[in-house]
Amino acid sequence: MKRWLLGVALCGLGAVSQAQSVFQARPTDDIWVYANASDPAFDPVLRIWGFAGLAVAPSYPPGGEWSYGYLKWDVSAIPVPGPGQSYQVLEAVLTLTSQRATNYTLADTREHPLEARPLEPRFHELDWLFSNPNNPAPGDPRFGTGDFSRYSTTTTFPVPIDLLAGPGDFAAHFNQAVAGTRELGLALTSSMPAALLGGKFYRIFSRDDPGGRGPVLRVVYQMVCEVSGVVLLEGAQDQRQTVTLEFRPQDGSPAFQRQVPLDAAGRFLVGNVPVRAYTVGIKGDRWLRRTVRVDATPAPVPPVMVTLLAGDANNDNVVDVLDLDLLIQAFDTDASSNQWIPGADLNADGSVDVLDLDLLIRNFDQAGDA
Repeated sequence: MKRWLLGVALCGLGAVSQAQSVFQARPTDDIWVYANASDPAFDPVLRIWGFAGLAVAPSYPPGGEWSYGYLKWDVSAIPVPGPGQSYQVLEAVLTLTSQRATNYTLADTREHPLEARPLEPRFHELDWLFSNPNNPAPGDPRFGTGDFSRYSTTTTFPVPIDLLAGPGDFAAHFNQAVAGTRELGLALTSSMPAALLGGKFYRIFSRDDPGGRGPVLRVVYQMVCEVSGVVLLEGAQDQRQTVTLEFRPQDGSPAFQRQVPLDAAGRFLVGNVPVRAYTVGIKGDRWLRRTVRVDATPAPVPPVMVTLLAGDANNDNVVDVLDLDLLIQAFDTDASSNQWIPGADLNADGSVDVLDLDLLIRNFDQAGDA
């Protein structure tokens, strides 16, 4: 556990905006995973290669044709989300530092990229034993690959890996680590065939590098939640419509919209809503807007219950003569008619008739909330 104090010093939970936080740290453990590694736990360099086009061996332990790097972080300082809550990951970059590239070309990095993969964090530097069959194996699919735009044959250079590049779901991996094991594991792998290409492989500084050039993980995240409830559409024969929810944060941060489908009972569920207090405007294409206050800070968020008034045929949030004009134009038609105007079907029953006129008269000269 060399220089564990340095790792702790680099571990930060800092705010970057009103709702965002940053986790930035060096790993607490990293291992050179290779059958013949002389000092796998404390070697200052992790060596990564593969074989026969495969970055990961078919089983664990891998034969000498493969070599991995295992990394682990302590994420216990990040609060565990409550019911209906999770973390939305906005940025996730693993920055590695490579020794100068004397044994592979830039073209090699494109053909045999350096990969970051999911890894179960059930390993420790101090008691590492390569032959232990219970050691974890690199997972699939990978989260991202190394950016070698600063490749150099004369000096060390950074290799960032965007963990959100996919196809693997790093956000799910991060949430599982925070809410479950409280440790996050990553594996470094590559199909770079060292045995076939005359000793070509990646050499990445570990946390035990005396020069402090070990891996650094930076994750920008924010707590998000689910908002649910019931929107009743006045007069609708079919409640299965789409409504627009405009979330207006009360802290002055930018508003955002979500298009939300309702089920047959008017129920809805919208996820990935940043945790804060809102005024929410709810609008249907033929119904007037209602605004309600939604406090998304408790877990779970109390359900939203609202009824929208009908009559807004032209969707301008007012029931007036313009809506009446559309209804008259489309009166006594259905979807098969050339004169059909969908907005004039105020009760969503597939035709424009006296039932729609009744709804319009009932709410005539009313305006929705701003």
